[in-house]
Amino acid sequence: MVNQRIRATLMSQAADLTTNQRRGKETHVRFIHLFLVGYFILIRGVGLAVWQTGVLSRVAPIWIGVGVLVAIGIGIMLAVSSGKPTISEEIES
Repeated sequence: MVNQRIRATLMSQAADLTTNQRRGKETHVRFIHLFLVGYFILIRGVGLAVWQTGVLSRVAPIWIGVGVLVAIGIGIMLAVSSGKPTISEEIES
């Protein structure tokens, strides 16, 4: 019963998305999302290169985990700091 509800919800959302695209309403990817996707692709590429060279076999697993957490944290901080700033208007009393 729950799976049928989820499936129905997903199908209606997909239908709404396609009708919005036909009407000219496009879904925009935010800059911060695009930055994070690119950053994680870069980190994955570096990780695969280090694994292929055999460096990871000489590093303890705990330090690999610490390095991954640090890389994720740096990626989030860079994405947030390089995002488009929002301009807020001050209301005069």
